[in-house]
Amino acid sequence: IIMFDISVEKELNTFLKNLVWLKNYHNLSNEKMAEILEISIEIWDEVEIEKIPTSLTVDIFYRIKDYFDISPTDIIYKSFTE
Repeated sequence: IIMFDISVEKELNTFLKNLVWLKNYHNLSNEKMAEILEISIEIWDEVEIEKIPTSLTVDIFYRIKDYFDISPTDIIYKSFTE
C-alpha cells in the first residue's frame, strides 16, 4: 500500500480526474490517450478509476504539455471539472 499525506493525495486525485477530463473533452479513446501519454492501456485503466498507478514517471507531464499545452502546475492543482 502506498501512503500519502492528505495534500499529496488530493493533488494526485485532481491530476487523475483532470487526465480523464482531458480524454473526454477531446473525445479521445482510451487507446489514443494511453498512446499520447506513452503508457500502457492497463495503466490508463487504473487512471480512469482514479487508482494511483505505480509506474508513472515525471515524463508524463512533458507529454501533457506537448499534446494539450497544459502546464504541470495546472494539471495538478487546478480542477478542470469544476
